[in-house]
Amino acid sequence: MRYIYLILLLILCNSFIHSQSNIPSQIESSFTAIIVDDIDISIQWYKDLLGYETLNLQKREDMGLRQANLSNEHNALELIELKSAQSTKELLSNFPPKTKIKGLFKFGFSVDHFDEWIDHLKHFEVNLVGSVVTDSITNKKMVVLLDPDGNRIQLFEK
Repeated sequence: MRYIYLILLLILCNSFIHSQSNIPSQIESSFTAIIVDDIDISIQWYKDLLGYETLNLQKREDMGLRQANLSNEHNALELIELKSAQSTKELLSNFPPKTKIKGLFKFGFSVDHFDEWIDHLKHFEVNLVGSVVTDSITNKKMVVLLDPDGNRIQLFEK
């Protein structure tokens, strides 16, 4: 009988804990969308450097818009060329160097064979922000690089 009461108590506690949560279910990243200056350059960069494949490319000349969907084994990426978009460099031209805009700062990827990735990036002469660093807590390597539009991408060693 004690065993049955214990089981019921565990079920009630579990139900209570789940009923207190405001999060309805597990959430996972679906895609990232980036506004770029030149979609052709960006498509080639993401293909050559990060292994994405182009799924489609759409043009809406009447809207000054070109849009491409790319994908790799784990991620989807939407690239948007929008003629009316303003560049961060233009917007920050009258501000001190290293001024940041609130919002997206960087996006990251976990990679196997980190050192091979570094060799790959060096082969393509990718613009790294600083150098490879090792996290003092996880002892894992990481590096930040810039895409053709200056967006920050961080690679993390798995």
